[in-house]
Formats: sequence, structure tokens, C-alpha cells
Amino acid sequence: MTTTLDEIVANFELLDEWDDRYRYLIELGKSLEPLPEEAHNDANKVRGCASQVWLDMHSEDGPG
Repeated sequence: MTTTLDEIVANFELLDEWDDRYRYLIELGKSLEPLPEEAHNDANKVRGCASQVWLDMHSEDGPG
């Protein structure tokens, strides 16, 4: 089952604590396929994160 952006936003708004939001994002990430190596680039890199993290979003309508 795919989670929609609206569901993610609604769930995120229910979580008041930053650590609950963090855990929710980690849970969502674990349900995804691994990010292809070519997406590990500067445009997708999350700055200021203690870990090496890259994000790449696509919607049903095409690239995000």
C-alpha cells in the first residue's frame, strides 16, 4: 500500500514531538525501495544531517 502525500502530512501534523516525527520519517523510508546510486548527488543531499542522507521525490503525476 502506498501512502499519499496528504496522508503523510496529516500523520505528521498529529505528532507533536520532533523525535516522534523523526521515527515516522524513518518508518516511511524503510518501506521504500533503495535510492538508486545516480540519485546520490548534491541536488538530493540533505544538508546538516549527521548521517549521509539523500531524498528524491516523485508523485503519481511525475517528478516532484
